[in-house]
Amino acid sequence: MLSGFVFSQIKHLNGLSAIIVVSCVSRDPPYHPHPHNLVGKDCKDGVCTVRLKQQQNTVKYVMMKIMSDYSEINL
Repeated sequence: MLSGFVFSQIKHLNGLSAIIVVSCVSRDPPYHPHPHNLVGKDCKDGVCTVRLKQQQNTVKYVMMKIMSDYSEINL
């Protein structure tokens, strides 16, 4: 089990807004959608989407988990 928080940061955003989309993909190229899903506050159908506001360049995913058919993994 993994614990802690996952962060995303966009550098050189320069006051613009942005949308970050996160999902599980296969490990090796060519990348394909992974059968595990992300679940959490900003997640729907296995995909997490967060809108960064102006002057914001970092997002912290709180309570994000990976859901498989067999178990749930805390990130």
